This record gives sequence, structure tokens and C-alpha cells, in this order.
Amino acid sequence: MNELTISHEVSELFLQNLRLKTSLQHKLLEENTLSKAILDSGITIATYQRYLMAMYRVVKGVELTVFEKVQYMIPEINRRRKSHLIIDDLSQTGLSLVSIHSLSPATFLPQNLAEALGILYVVEGSTLGGRLIYKHVQKNLALDATNGASFFKGYGPETGSRWKSFIAALCEFAVTTHSEAEIIDSAAATFSAIDLLLKEAEN
Repeated sequence: MNELTISHEVSELFLQNLRLKTSLQHKLLEENTLSKAILDSGITIATYQRYLMAMYRVVKGVELTVFEKVQYMIPEINRRRKSHLIIDDLSQTGLSLVSIHSLSPATFLPQNLAEALGILYVVEGSTLGGRLIYKHVQKNLALDATNGASFFKGYGPETGSRWKSFIAALCEFAVTTHSEAEIIDSAAATFSAIDLLLKEAEN
């Protein structure tokens, strides 16, 4: 068994562990009332806007404090900024600038690179689910990347490849620095934090 095979197997084991140990928090987020409403056939613009406003708080918060911690590890991190897309989508769907500018970024305070990567794992992973939401709002709200759904378009055709490149970097860091537990704990806490923000946005 060569070194490459061992490395691959260890990486896969870490990813399995990451998914398993965050599965409860991930499931609770998926069962959140607003998470379900965004994929309901009766979705309204108001519901869509509430979801986007909550996600703006998450994404902007991550861009403010997490991106700077990972910029040397992920050189193209600034190409992953998406908060401006949410602002544009909210404006395109009729939300006032006053309401948009009143949104405060969520607070994410990673103490180290491992915690930052745990947060980013959740937020970057949401771009995959975003493709499903994009198709749903196209069908039910007649929205696309040009008139209010640019955020959920993600990175377009690059969404899959960017996710794979992030996961490769995440696994390499986790395995070589033995920081698997820190990353997992941070990811679990991030799922819970987003769940709470969506609950706040329901009202």
C-alpha cells in the first residue's frame, strides 16, 4: 500500500467522520421551518426574501472574519465572495435599500485555521444545495441569475470543481495537522448557528 493510497484512505475516513458527527446538526437545519418553506411549491417572494436575508447575515459574517484566516491556504478565496449577490437579489425582488442595509452580519470568531475551515465547510457546502433551490425558484417564482436568484446560481458551472478543490485542501490540512476534531466541532457549531439565524428570520 503506497503513501498516496494511505493518504486517500485517511482523507476519506476524515470526511466520513465529518459527515457523521455533523449529521444531527445538519438534519436539524434541513428540518428548519424556513429551510422547508424555501423548497415548498407554495413559496412566496416574502419567504424567499426572509431566507435570503438570513443567508446574507451568514455569508457576510463569514466573509468578514473567516476569509482572512484562510486566504493563504486558499489563494482564490476572494473569488468565493457572494454577499454582494444576495444584496442584488434582494433589491431585484423588491426589498427596500433601507431594509437591506439594516441587516447585520452574523458573528463568526474562529480562533484558528481549523475552526475557520470548519465554518467554511458548511458555507461552501451550501452552494451545492443552492443549485436545487435555484431550480425551484426558477420554476415557482420565475427567478433566475438575472432577476433575483444569482446567489443560488453559486459559481455556475464551476460549482462542482470549486467544491472538490476546497474539500481536497480541507482534507490535506486536517490530516497533516491532526486537526480533525477541531474542524468537526466547528462545522457542527456552524450548522447550529445557521439554524438559529433562520429561526430568527421566521418572525
